[in-house]
Amino acid sequence: MNPTWADIMMAIASVGSLLVTAIGIIFLYVQITKLRESMWSDTNSRLCDQSFELIRFLAEKPETYDYFYNAKPLKEDDPNRVFILYAAEALANFLEHLVLQRQNLPKRQWDVWERFIWSTYEGSSALQEYFVRHRTWYSKELLSIIDERDRRPPQLQPPVA
Repeated sequence: MNPTWADIMMAIASVGSLLVTAIGIIFLYVQITKLRESMWSDTNSRLCDQSFELIRFLAEKPETYDYFYNAKPLKEDDPNRVFILYAAEALANFLEHLVLQRQNLPKRQWDVWERFIWSTYEGSSALQEYFVRHRTWYSKELLSIIDERDRRPPQLQPPVA
């Protein structure tokens, strides 16, 4: 039995429909990929902006630099104690925000931010003390990063000028 003209047209229509569906799926995949990359870029950009705002806040009192970058211990009678405690809380909250954005970043960007968390924590005895006092306020994800950092051997600190 030979195929009829209608059978041939139905077969061509089926193949055409399959091609249109395949092209649609490819187009959808490309759009989703671009959307994901845009989200990653936007998230990273917002985090960088927030980081710069935090740096501006810390720069209001440049004499406190060593408390956040050179692990200078905070003394009870330090004239900047209250500012340093507020700044440690602001920094801790920013680190928490970073961790909560992890799923919105590609691995290569997250790796950079994770190193930032480690070095920030390592460089600030005020922040370390803050986390000891307020550990229960923060996510398990952030605390696991900090705990992992604490389990590693200490890095050589740059000399204090």
